[in-house]
Amino acid sequence: MVEALTSRLVLLDVDGAPQRPFRMDRTLLVLGRSDDCDVVLTDPQVSRHHAELRHDHGFWVLRDLGSLEGTTRCDRRLDRPVIMHDGDVIGLGPVHLRFEENAVAPRTTLRPAGAALPGLPVPRRSLESDDLPLPPVGAGGVQEAGVLRERRDLLGEVAATRRRARLLTRLGILLVVAGIGTTLLPVSGFLRDVSAPPDASVILVAVGIEVIGAALVTLGVVLSVVANARRRDVDRRLPDPRIPLPR
Repeated sequence: MVEALTSRLVLLDVDGAPQRPFRMDRTLLVLGRSDDCDVVLTDPQVSRHHAELRHDHGFWVLRDLGSLEGTTRCDRRLDRPVIMHDGDVIGLGPVHLRFEENAVAPRTTLRPAGAALPGLPVPRRSLESDDLPLPPVGAGGVQEAGVLRERRDLLGEVAATRRRARLLTRLGILLVVAGIGTTLLPVSGFLRDVSAPPDASVILVAVGIEVIGAALVTLGVVLSVVANARRRDVDRRLPDPRIPLPR
C-alpha cells in the first residue's frame, strides 16, 4: 500500500483552475497519452509514455521518460528525477497537473548526518567514488532516496561491465602470450636444426590462439569504453544529490 493514500493529481485548465482529480493509489504511476498509462492525458503534445511518479522511501519521485516535449516541475524542466512536494505543478507539454498530498503522518523525519536511509546503504567507494554522509532535512535539502537507489543500481551494472572487461583483457593477453610462445618453440627448433622443418600444424594452432587472444583483448577494451561512457551518462542524468552542485 502507498504510505499516503490521500495523495492525488489534479488536472488544471489553462487558467490554473482544477478540472479532474486522479487518485494515486499505487506505488508507480505512468503519465502519458497511451491507454495503458495510469494517468491518461489525451493532448497530442503529450508523449505516449511521458513521465512517471514513483513512491519510494516515503517520497513521490517524478521522472521524465524521454518525452519529446519534456517534463517540468514548477516550470523548471527536469534533467533528473526530483522529489515532489505538496502543491508542486507538473507540466507535460501544455498539460499541467497539481500534486496534492495530505498525509496524516509526517512524510520526513530528521536524521543525524551520516545516517543511511532504510534499505539504502551508502555505495562503496569503488562505485560512487565518495563516502559523503546523507544530509539531514533542512541542512542540505531533502535526501532524494529514489535517485540514490537508481544511481546505485546503474553504477552496479557499470561496475559489473568493468569487471568483465578486465577479465576478458587479462585472458586475451594470456592467450596472446601463450600463442607467441607456442610459435617460438618449433621455430627455435628449426633454427637449431635446419634439416627439421617446423610443424605447420603447431604453428597454425599457435596463430589461432593468438587471434582469439587479440579478439578478447579488443572486446575487453570495447566493454571498458562502454562502461566509462555509461558512468558519464549516469553522472549527467543522475548526479549524486549528496554532492553540492558547482555554483
